[in-house]
Amino acid sequence: MGSYDRKENPQEEDAFLVLWKRPDSAQKVVHSLLGGRHIDPYLAEEFQFLENHPSAWEKFFQWMGYRLRRSELGGNPFFYLDPATDLAGRSRLSRGATFLGLYLAWHFFMEGPGESGWISANDIFQRLISSYKFHFLRSIFIRKPGNLSPLELSEDQAEKLRGYIRKELQELAKYRFVDLRPGSRSDWEDLVVQRLPALYRFWELALHVRGNGGSDRDIDIDSVVAQVWGNVDSETEEEDL
Repeated sequence: MGSYDRKENPQEEDAFLVLWKRPDSAQKVVHSLLGGRHIDPYLAEEFQFLENHPSAWEKFFQWMGYRLRRSELGGNPFFYLDPATDLAGRSRLSRGATFLGLYLAWHFFMEGPGESGWISANDIFQRLISSYKFHFLRSIFIRKPGNLSPLELSEDQAEKLRGYIRKELQELAKYRFVDLRPGSRSDWEDLVVQRLPALYRFWELALHVRGNGGSDRDIDIDSVVAQVWGNVDSETEEEDL
């Protein structure tokens, strides 16, 4: 957990003492947060450690050059880190994962409180291909330049697009924006996306993009998508579908 010398910092010793007493649990917290993951109540051990000793953790991460953030979705809190200076690198999601995060946040917020917190991967796929043109979707989800394929969605291309969407869902799950059940490698027809509290950060992003200070339900996902990806060049794919 670093080379912090408590003898040279006697005023900090009491503040950090609770962390030194539980090195295994402390390492889980540090590794998760520095790896870009969000810690929510589903990670019970790490979450309770943060929740029970917020002052000690805030001071610790401040010493490390980060700010410990706490936010919540519908009363479900979660923790994450922000760099306190430009010296620390920021994790960047891929374009496809960011698009899916925005889309899923919009979907679940439009569902309203008390509704299901999950959606099948196949349902996401069907909604996307019925809402957006194929050439736009492949511009979002395909990462490496390649030879151009036809602009119409064939059966073979649909299968490949599902594979790319799965990959981006796995990236969202890596940072605990969503959970994939029963497992990330499950058959496509069985794969379910469960929202986690940190998905709220994408809703905050949508509000920021729109500059909307009014009702949350004033958000129109298509206008946000147009503002963020309206100028994406569909001729610069990453791989050929």
